[in-house]
Amino acid sequence: RKAGVEHHGIHCARHTFATELYRCSRNLRLVQQQLGHSSLVTTQVYLSVVAADVHEAMERLYGESVVNEGAA
Repeated sequence: RKAGVEHHGIHCARHTFATELYRCSRNLRLVQQQLGHSSLVTTQVYLSVVAADVHEAMERLYGESVVNEGAA
């Protein structure tokens, strides 16, 4: 805290690690292994939905022009 960094704890760090590893690899089994989970369901709880990822997926699904029209 003295350095101006908020303390969120190891649990928050695990969630962030899981989300970033999945964003980089797109491999849920890899994340599962790295977190030491026996169940994919447990691993899925650790992943956060990132707004930029949703927007990118919608662009790929519907095309950039359709997604941008919906935002206007």
